[in-house]
Amino acid sequence: MVVSLIIFCFLIYLFIVIGTTDFSNDIPDNERFAADYSLVGKDNVFKYITVVDAHMIASGKKGIIFFGNKDNEWCQYYADIVNEAAHDVGLEEISYYDFFNDRSQNNATYEDILNLLKDYVTYDDEGRAEMYAPTLLVVSDDKVILYDDETTFMKGNIKASDYWNSIERLNKITELRQAFGKYLES
Repeated sequence: MVVSLIIFCFLIYLFIVIGTTDFSNDIPDNERFAADYSLVGKDNVFKYITVVDAHMIASGKKGIIFFGNKDNEWCQYYADIVNEAAHDVGLEEISYYDFFNDRSQNNATYEDILNLLKDYVTYDDEGRAEMYAPTLLVVSDDKVILYDDETTFMKGNIKASDYWNSIERLNKITELRQAFGKYLES
């Protein structure tokens, strides 16, 4: 009976210790991003942000946001291109916001981001503003330097790997270097 009581107390103690221990490993954003985006290595510039952070940048705070989703093939290729261009100009951080969940829930802050970017976002046949992935937003001095959603609506059966051939890739990297250069100068 005493042994059963000791074992019972030990199990209760063990249950409390295990229940209150934080086993989460805080993975740095660059490693987390590399795990989500297979074409981008751990030496990347991406930092995860919330919808509130994205809203602040969209409303004029200086920053760069990559709006994407890890399950989107086009985002996978675009993230690699953005990362390369950022490294080329010495840009140390680009915010990453996966907006799919907020969009599907009609999150009010996400809807306000669409309103702030009303001159840039796409409108559907019913006149509703929408954002699609991949999209890159570069903001400085309360002005949008770049809103790039070039590959959000590709026509035909083209794959991202075919579209982003060496010529298209180089053209996009050049365009992004120029926008990032303006951003860094301001």
